Amino acid sequence: MAATRGMPSLDIMQKTQPDGNDQADGNQGRGDRPGNGKRGRGRPPGPDKAKRGTGRKLTLPPAVYQRLLLNSIEQSRSMSAIAAEILEAHLPALWIAGKRGSAPPAEE
Repeated sequence: MAATRGMPSLDIMQKTQPDGNDQADGNQGRGDRPGNGKRGRGRPPGPDKAKRGTGRKLTLPPAVYQRLLLNSIEQSRSMSAIAAEILEAHLPALWIAGKRGSAPPAEE
C-alpha cells in the first residue's frame, strides 16, 4: 500500500497504551505556569510626568554637547541638571511688565 503524499504509512503508526509511569497531573501543557502568569515586561514605569517635567528640544553644537557631557561625568550629575544650573546663573530673571503686584527683579 503506497503512502499518500505527506502522510506516513499506516504500518509505522501504532496505538500505544499509557503505562503507570506517566505523570499526567494536569499541570503539563501550554498555559499552565506556576505563579500568577504575569511576567514583568520592559523597565519599570518612571516617575509621574508632573515630577519629571515636560520634554523640550534644545539643539546644541557638537562641541558644546561634548563639554556638557564631560562636565556631567566629572560631577556625577545629569546633563540636564548641569545645563539648568548654567542657564539659571546666566539668564536674566523673568519679569513681565504691567502685571499687578509684581516688582522688577532686584539688581545684583
